[in-house]
Amino acid sequence: MTEEMHRAVPGSTVIWQESVQPNGKVEPQSELNDKNLAFLNSCDGIVLNSKWNENLLHKSAATAGKRRGNVYAGIDVLARDTCYEGRYDMHKAVATARRYGLSAAISGAGWVYDEDHILHAERSHWRYFTYGQDKTVNFRANQCLLWALPEECRPQWRVTKLPLSTTFCQGFGTSVYKEGRAVKPASWFNLSEQELQPRDQGSKLCGGGGTAMLDTSVSYNGGGCLRLEYDPRQAPGSKVIPYFRLFAFDLPLDSLCVRYTYKNRVGGSLTGHDINLTLKVGDAAGNREDLSLGSVIVVPRGEKYIVERDLTSSAQGDQGREQSDWLTRKYLVKDATGSANLEEIGISFNSNESIGFFIGELVVKRPEVPAGSIAARDPDTQTPSDEDGAGRPETEARLREWLTKKDEITGQQDQAEEAPVAFDVSMSSDEGD
Repeated sequence: MTEEMHRAVPGSTVIWQESVQPNGKVEPQSELNDKNLAFLNSCDGIVLNSKWNENLLHKSAATAGKRRGNVYAGIDVLARDTCYEGRYDMHKAVATARRYGLSAAISGAGWVYDEDHILHAERSHWRYFTYGQDKTVNFRANQCLLWALPEECRPQWRVTKLPLSTTFCQGFGTSVYKEGRAVKPASWFNLSEQELQPRDQGSKLCGGGGTAMLDTSVSYNGGGCLRLEYDPRQAPGSKVIPYFRLFAFDLPLDSLCVRYTYKNRVGGSLTGHDINLTLKVGDAAGNREDLSLGSVIVVPRGEKYIVERDLTSSAQGDQGREQSDWLTRKYLVKDATGSANLEEIGISFNSNESIGFFIGELVVKRPEVPAGSIAARDPDTQTPSDEDGAGRPETEARLREWLTKKDEITGQQDQAEEAPVAFDVSMSSDEGD
């Protein structure tokens, strides 16, 4: 079965439920032993029954040997007849499994939608019950609280191929938006429209005062955007400058075209506050440095990195389209050393005062390759083209030349619709699970 599945669906995974024995009977073991080891040896992983204890986990890890990462400790969110706590303390059981080098298979995660007060609201008003209508229920906050796993329990995946493009939409919303305008003002739900989500989500971030949540009250494209906030009252005495991790990367910095769209949460002027896209890079010597892309570009001293801003991007990023107040900033980033690696991209504020922003879109891609050239060195280079969808040259040389023509760009705003950029993200993990 495993061979046929792998052949029919490349990249698929077959995981066995250990309760089924070779004789066909259902006899939960809650451990990996000689009664179910044959199944692990015949597929990609095995899930243990949720009624395990630490002694059984220890024995399972010893039996699995090098494949312990393919053994999943079953964890019941409701903790029914288990030795561990459940619900919002479920992360403790995950930490226990990880302590023995095992992975975790969590069941019952829909509990955050099944609490008594929510079920009562649905039963009493099901004809009129609409997602988000009950202000006392915050599904997204409950989700973030449930999945607030310790850092050591999270799989560490990285983007290894470009382009990357996301609006942070989770596949639902109160309207459908295009370029900041509601084009279909009606609630919708379609998980196939979900896009890549950021690493940092929830509350108590940035030393306790930061929050990163999906917001469907506004959007740039799709049904929602990423809302980033910092409230110093939640972290009294903290001197931390807010920084929110978006995505981890593992690829050469080389040359990048970077674009992000945002808006001030309170609207109007930024009043001294700014938002910066931070690229964390490392060189061959192991040095770690930051490139800050905001209204002011900040790079390490020397000539190792070259960053230039596309001043024709939506009002140069400091004035918005009057209809939506969304601002777009675009940059060309070049590694002059040829050895730097992109390790992470995040968002930072310029102070730890109370402030909030919406992030509507992030696009990271390689510059387009001139027609007739060969782009064999970089596997994630896109189809050769000399211009992007808005008619602007994207090659480094052409972009530099173009930026010098100030008489052509002064006072102009790019109103053309940007060509859609699909994303193809490969993921690699630090752990076997």
